[in-house]
Amino acid sequence: MASGMHQSIRKGELMGEMGLQVQMVLFWSVILFMVVKKQFDSVPRTWWIWWLDCNKQGTAAVFTHMLNVYVAVLISQTLPPMASSDQCTWYLITYLNEVLLGTFLSFLLLKLLDACFIRHGFQSLASGNYYFVRTVYKTIKLSPGQSIPHGCSEETIIDYKLYLLQCLIWIFVLTVSKSLLVLLQLQLSQIS
Repeated sequence: MASGMHQSIRKGELMGEMGLQVQMVLFWSVILFMVVKKQFDSVPRTWWIWWLDCNKQGTAAVFTHMLNVYVAVLISQTLPPMASSDQCTWYLITYLNEVLLGTFLSFLLLKLLDACFIRHGFQSLASGNYYFVRTVYKTIKLSPGQSIPHGCSEETIIDYKLYLLQCLIWIFVLTVSKSLLVLLQLQLSQIS
């Protein structure tokens, strides 16, 4: 077992035994962090809403990971043979580019889109507006036509079509952001 781990580290295999173990530790660390973060949310969410929000972010993370791999391969294949064409190096550069610039750019694009949606009367398309909480008042029926209040409860209504549409809007924002970053990265790779 130890020699298999040693070989996968030496080869730099992401899908080797050690690579898979590292990815599992990272996965469970993210899950733990998100659960702890939920406890400190300024706006309390149900566990189901929290799961939907995490799912949207997880889908986006997988999407951008695939884009980063594609971009790294693309750049490494378009460079002249004398230049650095190591795909792993370009993946790291692409990833850092995404973290340092892409996050900020995606945030700005999303806020711009949200403002446009609100300005043009499409508030429901603004990010995070796929559910609402409704107060349900309970009554006790005394006789036909006569009842008295008996407490209330809150009910969360989720519009799953709107949630899916917002996921697609978020993927669109990430695609535009990544496209702008790739153009910048290609320009910079031609200079060096």
